[in-house]
Amino acid sequence: MNHKTGMRIIIGFIIFIFLLVTGVITTSVIETLNVSYIDATVVSKTNKVIGNKDVVSMKNYVVITYNDGIKELVTCETSIIHGFYIADEKYYSLSIDSTYRFKLTGYSKSFWWSYRNIIEYEQLNN
Repeated sequence: MNHKTGMRIIIGFIIFIFLLVTGVITTSVIETLNVSYIDATVVSKTNKVIGNKDVVSMKNYVVITYNDGIKELVTCETSIIHGFYIADEKYYSLSIDSTYRFKLTGYSKSFWWSYRNIIEYEQLNN
C-alpha cells in the first residue's frame, strides 16, 4: 500500500465517522421534536434504580392502554428541551386506572429510543 492509498483510507474513515455522528445527532433531534397527543389509561407504573451506591438515577416507566386495548410502555423523564423538569413528581401523581390526555415525545419502538416520553398530561373525566 502506498502513501496516497493510506491517506485516502484515513480520509474516507474520517468522513464516514463524521457522517455517522451527524446522522445520530440529527435523528435524535428529530425524534425529540416529534410530539403527539393520546388519550390512554394508566395500567401500571414501575421504576428502575440505575447505578451504584455513589451515583444513583431512577427511570420511571408507565404502562398505558389505548381505547382499543393496545398497551404501550412509556417513560416519564426530565426533558430540558420541552421544559419538563419535575418528572418524578408528575410520575408519582399518576393514578392507576385513571384516564389521561398525554403529550408524548419520540417515536414508539424506533431505532434509537425504545420508549416515548411523557412531557405533559391532564386527567380526563372518568
